Amino acid sequence: ERKMAGAGPAIGDMVLGSDAVSIGDIAESEIRYFLRMQVLDRPGVMEQIAHVLAVEGISIASVIQKERDLQGGSVPLVIDTHEAREQGMQRAVRAINDLEVVEDEVHLIRMEEL
Repeated sequence: ERKMAGAGPAIGDMVLGSDAVSIGDIAESEIRYFLRMQVLDRPGVMEQIAHVLAVEGISIASVIQKERDLQGGSVPLVIDTHEAREQGMQRAVRAINDLEVVEDEVHLIRMEEL
């Protein structure tokens, strides 16, 4: 039997029907994150950032820091976290952005499981 385009239920009916999945508050969600930032290449920078994350109960899974090109310059720093609450991560990002050792705003990427 041939089906015509548009013959099935409308998208809104599929999303809003009686079997619709409830979407929770993003502030309460727990997912993994990547944080990318440009930081000064000097002792103690990682400690400051790790402390901010620890205050919010955020655990670091891995860290990648590239070598600097110039003496005393800045370097890109990428942090992969274990699952953390969105609201805690947002507070941590604001606090990290306020650190003098961070040269550019933190870029936050949510890593949701599909």
